[in-house]
Amino acid sequence: MSRKRSRISIAREADTLAQLKHPAIPAISDRFDDQNRHYLVMEYVEGRNLEEELAARGGPFPESLVVDVARQLCDVLAYLHGLQPPIIYRDMKPSNVMLTGKGRVVLIDFGIARLFKGSRKGTMIGTLGFAPPEQYQGVADPRSDIYSLGATLHYVLTGRDPENYPPFSFPPVRDLRPETSRNVAGAIDRALAYEMDARPATIQEFRDMLLYGAGLAADGSRRVSARGGTADLSEAAAPSRPRPKTVRRAPTIRPRRRKGRWIGLAAFCVITAGAAFGATYVYRNPALQQQLGLSQFINNLPWKREERMAYARAHPLSFQNASLELSTRAGDAISRPRLIFTDTELANAQYLAAAARTNPRPASPSTTPGAPPLSPNRASGHPPALPPIAAQNGRAAPARATARLVATTEAREFPIYGERAIIGRSAGAADRPDVDLAALARGADRVSRRHAEIVRRGLEYFIRDLGSLNGTYIVGRGRLGRDQLYQLRDRDEVVLGSAKLVFRRG
Repeated sequence: MSRKRSRISIAREADTLAQLKHPAIPAISDRFDDQNRHYLVMEYVEGRNLEEELAARGGPFPESLVVDVARQLCDVLAYLHGLQPPIIYRDMKPSNVMLTGKGRVVLIDFGIARLFKGSRKGTMIGTLGFAPPEQYQGVADPRSDIYSLGATLHYVLTGRDPENYPPFSFPPVRDLRPETSRNVAGAIDRALAYEMDARPATIQEFRDMLLYGAGLAADGSRRVSARGGTADLSEAAAPSRPRPKTVRRAPTIRPRRRKGRWIGLAAFCVITAGAAFGATYVYRNPALQQQLGLSQFINNLPWKREERMAYARAHPLSFQNASLELSTRAGDAISRPRLIFTDTELANAQYLAAAARTNPRPASPSTTPGAPPLSPNRASGHPPALPPIAAQNGRAAPARATARLVATTEAREFPIYGERAIIGRSAGAADRPDVDLAALARGADRVSRRHAEIVRRGLEYFIRDLGSLNGTYIVGRGRLGRDQLYQLRDRDEVVLGSAKLVFRRG
């Protein structure tokens, strides 16, 4: 008979958990029998239950932790009670509440949970000290879970184990911990009322009472039944006396005080107008800006660049000639200037240095000394040295790589330019991707032509797979789904096909 009951209990718990979807309820994946033993396969919750945590701390929880645990338990009970029909947990106690290392609360052991039907009685089941009085009579509704939650919070907040005392004998929280806030103490005492009607009607009402003091008496008195362990007979018997209302007169403003306010307002306006005039004068005087050391600050103002751009549009430059030459990454020329380069030369050098000659533009009278130029020309008309431009797949890219991929099996790295870089393996000069892994001695054979891409958004970098045949993996994270964005961090290891690279910033 006991085996049959155990089998029924396991099946009930599995069926109950299978239909529940909540972060504080462990997911169940399977159940099976083996040699008259019954097993549930469910999500592993790493941590300790509240009873173990209480023993590890050697004393009661701080009030802040109790409030956090209570808030999460209220959320999961509100979810259970809000189902149709509602589910009554019926076994809330510290050993059934897991607390992970990150502070997450998980409710376990749904073996005696049942669907609530108002006109039906159930079995007398529960845990001594935490089960409400009506549950011993086979009656349970959402207020029964509120009582068990109050008993659990009373235990972890005061350290008083109710199993070691007569049933339903909970002293007021402040008698054991006087420093407890009125909201927390009052809500727990109300939840532990002997009569069901004296408790909060819903778990949402209990949560508002605990967090905000909603529904508690202004003087902190506890309005519970005298049969409950948390009743204070002297307070319950004494009728509350209405406090006399105090009428406060509005303070009269003396004329002298009003006059001082007008003087202060006038002084503020004068100071503000003087500061605005001074700022305008400095802004329109480039020589004074240079003397005060404010040139760079003013030149970096957003609208200052717009002013210089408007002046440049009004005085356009006439293009005379341009030249291109192969260069190193630092910009040192390694060939004579030419107009045409072959794909082989570009692939070997990978950098071009550009220079242009234009007619000189008259200086703007409002240009601040030290302002950055908007064009490559100088007053003399001679072209300045421009930073090198990387030739990637036939298009220009920024001179300086903002990130790079470093091969782990050989001394080779691949710079990443711009806002978007395609990673792949080229089959010829015409379809070369931004980051061509064909140069790798090992691991490039399983890389697709358009394998993945790295996207920059602001200061952050993201990688996503472009539907490659052999997939894109982040070491320690797993395989990326197609078009799934993953935020890269410095020193993340990325595997594309069988090529392993390390992402580095800068």
